[in-house]
Amino acid sequence: MNKTAPALSDSCQPAPDPLHRNMKWPIIFLSAFCFAGQLLGAESKPKVIPRLSPVVAFSNLTLVAERSHIPLGLIDPSSDDTLLNPGDSITTLVTLFEKGDRRTQWLIHLEATASALKVQSNKTSAPMILYSSTGSKIQFDPVPAQVKLRILGPFPESEMRQRAPKVQDKTAEFSVDKGYLSLGLDRAAAIIAELKERQVKGSFNFSGQPFKADTIDRDRKLAESLHITHEDEQAVAGSIPALLSYFSVVQQIPGLQDIFLKVVDMPSLWSIIRHTGVSANITVETDDIKRAALDSWCLPSESPAYFFPLLLDLNDHPALRLTLVVSNPRPPLLACGGIVGFLAEKPGDQHTFLTLRIVGAHRSSSTQAPP
Repeated sequence: MNKTAPALSDSCQPAPDPLHRNMKWPIIFLSAFCFAGQLLGAESKPKVIPRLSPVVAFSNLTLVAERSHIPLGLIDPSSDDTLLNPGDSITTLVTLFEKGDRRTQWLIHLEATASALKVQSNKTSAPMILYSSTGSKIQFDPVPAQVKLRILGPFPESEMRQRAPKVQDKTAEFSVDKGYLSLGLDRAAAIIAELKERQVKGSFNFSGQPFKADTIDRDRKLAESLHITHEDEQAVAGSIPALLSYFSVVQQIPGLQDIFLKVVDMPSLWSIIRHTGVSANITVETDDIKRAALDSWCLPSESPAYFFPLLLDLNDHPALRLTLVVSNPRPPLLACGGIVGFLAEKPGDQHTFLTLRIVGAHRSSSTQAPP
């Protein structure tokens, strides 16, 4: 395995909304990205997070899935290609846990409809270019694709509950960046986890602007001493556009923002006034990146999975802990960037949390290559 040294950080900024009535899920933008730093020893034994244990789909949700021809419970074997063909699909189960052992579920089905997005303005997106503090220039090229998405819910745990909310059926069509999603987060997680086991200490950074000569000279010597390759840098840097693209997909799911707000500890009115709005920051908590034990997830066995934890601060206050479960983004897991699930927890609240897990992933029966 390649060697590197990581502690990741990034920042994000939500759409301004002083009363948070229609607050958008934060849109992350790149400022600087640091990996490694004072890494402690880590156990090689895969970690288990009880809250991420598989949740059985409610009977009422399963019935609607069957009627809607949405497949549950089967993930196709991994493919060696990097194609996102029309008809490739992913099914996701979202479960909200609340006080009093209340549980509510939603079903999300995403399907690729076209392998390349027809841009009306005839303008193509510019590549993302990052500079490392070792002097490398790394370019990532966007490859857009079109998808359609359907979200059904909420489904209460018991049909006997009074005043159960009406099940809604919402759809959306939008573009995803297959090029960025294919970068994944698993290689970066593997590199970080290995360096933690080796008790490596160090610090490297990525930015949209070149670094100063003295910084490059210092960090290049450190990289050489650790045998860090250009491929290692690409893998860690690639987690930036991969993460941005995944959040872009999440942001466009109808109604999911409102569900997320139930597990976000929002700033007080005084904090909003003092900061003239809401400032947001997302940090990757590299100390907790570890191999994940997911024997009951029905994932392809050839690809290891990792926990990739994030912390969202709003106005310098912890607002959300998000633990991503990342694996190889090869098809059929390309459309989700290899992120096969996550746990969203409200800091200081032991009762309220949200889980998301891929419960179906299928390749199209068509073998036709995309245009």
